[in-house]
Amino acid sequence: QLAHAGPRASPARPLRPVGPSAVPHPAGGPPPVAMATPDVVALAGRFADAARRAVAAGFDAIEIHAAHGFLLSCFLSPLTNRRDDAYGGDADRRARLHVEIVRAVRAVVVGRVAVLVRLGVDDLAPGGIGVEEGAAVAARLVAAGADAIDVSGGLCGSRPAELSGQGFFVPQAEAVRRVAGVPVIGVGGVIDAEAARRFVADGRVDAIAVGRRLAAHPEWAREALGRA
Repeated sequence: QLAHAGPRASPARPLRPVGPSAVPHPAGGPPPVAMATPDVVALAGRFADAARRAVAAGFDAIEIHAAHGFLLSCFLSPLTNRRDDAYGGDADRRARLHVEIVRAVRAVVVGRVAVLVRLGVDDLAPGGIGVEEGAAVAARLVAAGADAIDVSGGLCGSRPAELSGQGFFVPQAEAVRRVAGVPVIGVGGVIDAEAARRFVADGRVDAIAVGRRLAAHPEWAREALGRA
């Protein structure tokens, strides 16, 4: 998973965090430094360099992190992107960096290595990106070369306080699946293998990603396969 933390980077570091605009992140902290246009343009090449290193190290897939209020998520959200250059304004411009990065990574990834995007399609905030707009961006990323879309939240992060239960981002993933044309992964507090199978069997998503449960219980996947 390749990511740029952007405004979510630790403020304890010597360099101040950067973002698309000098707008405070909803999660708090001082306003980031607005990136200069040449620095934004250079990001696609830097992600491609990172992907090249990952392939050389033997990874089978590259996931571009564009969710959870990290840098790419902030570029996509109108709440944090107030730019007036080619990377700000309407949804197409706010998604331009995403498209450039996917194309650059796709160009250096060959063979059986997949390119995925973890996309925050819903800020869950007034004035932020919503599911319809997020799904349209997902379709653009597929056209740019993404092999799968891993659907999560945008500025609201990976575990919004107002959402609960298992698969709480699955409804957003369903909307993306209707337009993506590639496998779509659902996420959100899934801890039970039967729930994961049900989401897939019902045709709502093509796969389920499990994170915290595996961190807490490393044998979860083995036990889930045993009950299949």
